[in-house]
Amino acid sequence: LHHNFLSAFTQKIRELSSWYSAERIIAMGYSMGGFGAFQLGCFAPEIFDAVVSVAGYGLGTSEPNSGYGAPQPASGEIFEDFLETEVCKLAQVPVVIAVHAPSDLCSSFRDVNAIISKVQDVAWKTYAWSRAMLIEVPENMANSDHPGKKKKSNHSYFNCTLLHNGSEKMLWGDLRRLLEEAEWRGLQNQCSQSSWEDSWERRGWRDRRWS
Repeated sequence: LHHNFLSAFTQKIRELSSWYSAERIIAMGYSMGGFGAFQLGCFAPEIFDAVVSVAGYGLGTSEPNSGYGAPQPASGEIFEDFLETEVCKLAQVPVVIAVHAPSDLCSSFRDVNAIISKVQDVAWKTYAWSRAMLIEVPENMANSDHPGKKKKSNHSYFNCTLLHNGSEKMLWGDLRRLLEEAEWRGLQNQCSQSSWEDSWERRGWRDRRWS
């Protein structure tokens, strides 16, 4: 991982979350951003309430014939090291969600499945309060961003997972539910859950978004 960059970046996240009295801190990204979300969660798991990777990937790959020509067995060894030395730390994050199409030709579903399985396994063995889940995008939605493209990558599901009306069922409903069940972190020593609920009541968002 890019330790110098991640150190500076996560320090800025700490500063900004304190400045704005953040109630929840979430690392989320799509494709390369999904890899970035995994990296942030691995590097500083104590900061984040949730890590969400959509169409993301890990470091290296276990795929024998990846679309980006990663050499084997070297790339597989890098991925296994990533699982054992970095991904295991994600079990310290209360909520870890990956959204991925099994038919994705750009980012390996197999690798992401291994990442989520590793988090679940470590959480089970260490009695950590971490909920990790893999949400599968059906094949008929894997190219929904660009349905007219002749060459199908099955890597175009940004809108249906994050923006369109169906994204509530695809992702946001599960994310809210898991966050509601998760332990309080970050500002939990600075404000109580009741004050958090009162804040949402005053903004008029509670019934619409979090109930």
